Amino acid sequence: MRDDPSRDDCLSRPLKSVDREKVISEVGGFLALVPLETLRDDISLRRVLHGVLTLSKLADRGRQLPPLRSTPPEHHAKIEVATLALLDVERRLAESSAHS
Repeated sequence: MRDDPSRDDCLSRPLKSVDREKVISEVGGFLALVPLETLRDDISLRRVLHGVLTLSKLADRGRQLPPLRSTPPEHHAKIEVATLALLDVERRLAESSAHS
């Protein structure tokens, strides 16, 4: 643990060579991804990925085939909220990159 976390030579040197706004944007993307990772761990990788694709409207995956079970409906809202948050970060990052 550093006495003063704002002074970190190991981090300061690489940050001099990149746009700080992009670093902050990437952190935002990571933070938006954490809720999906948690849901994936709590529910199931396959179920959450299926829900993300369908609920984000990126792809309609349809029903899962037997013997696989769909994500229980009580998890749909949590997956949708986390997915939309991640999509929002991605859109803002794309817009900021387009204006750079």
